[in-house]
Amino acid sequence: MIPEPSVRLRYAVEKGRPYAHPAFSQRSDEALRRRLVQENRELADPRVDDWRKVNWLCDWVYRHVPDASFSRCLDAGDRSVYGADVSDILRRVALEKRGFKCAGAALILSKLCGMFDYSACVYNAGDSAGSRASHAVTLVEVTCSGESRWVVLDPYFNHSLEDSEGQPIDFRTVISLLAQRRAAEIRTATRQRRKRWMVMTCADGQKIRRLRAVGARLIRSTGGVMFCTHASSMNRWMRDHPEASAWIAGRVLENNPLYLLAFPLNIHGDEKFSELGEWVKAKWKDHERSVRLG
Repeated sequence: MIPEPSVRLRYAVEKGRPYAHPAFSQRSDEALRRRLVQENRELADPRVDDWRKVNWLCDWVYRHVPDASFSRCLDAGDRSVYGADVSDILRRVALEKRGFKCAGAALILSKLCGMFDYSACVYNAGDSAGSRASHAVTLVEVTCSGESRWVVLDPYFNHSLEDSEGQPIDFRTVISLLAQRRAAEIRTATRQRRKRWMVMTCADGQKIRRLRAVGARLIRSTGGVMFCTHASSMNRWMRDHPEASAWIAGRVLENNPLYLLAFPLNIHGDEKFSELGEWVKAKWKDHERSVRLG
């Protein structure tokens, strides 16, 4: 049984009140930082390794930042959120009853990591034609075993990428392995699965019927807004979007969503990641050339 979100938050939804975690009411990023440290003292403990800290932040985003239908996405048609303070974004999420898809969740995580002095960016990749075959993750620079690594965190599905021995794997190593069709050596480490909130409008009839069919709990709130609790996973997303599976298989002959990372679309965040997209494209082309020559 996958656990439901907290009773306290469910009560708030049923009463039409802001449904969010208390951290969403903070008036500044510094106040938000203090609130998160109160929740997890390890965030301020220099003895705790970076990997543990950023994974906790990833899990926090999954648990507390709602999924949303496109009609309720805060960043749908509003790019101003990319330049806003994360405390302001979270306050709007609560007051306006909004949520995010993968890019918004990755943005929130990158800003939270930045708040704790980690360099981070949103890495969006997939089909440039605008189909559903795309996904966004957060890249964060951390120190692991005395060396710098750009680790991959996915707050939308609550997982991270590791090597076959369970150690955090550098993004550049991920791309190198994908270019060699060695995706099996990349491990997707999913943290404890739990249900999360999703927000939509009551007019999203098709989505509501589909969620009812898989047993999602639906709660009507005020202002024509509907909430539900559901469990999301990359595998379910692939099943629900066969066009994404077909797009991936058509390019790499493998139906593995990790290959989306090999096709960068845009990168937003710390400047040190600005040339990463061109590096990925060059790495992929080099391998394609070697395959043809071989």
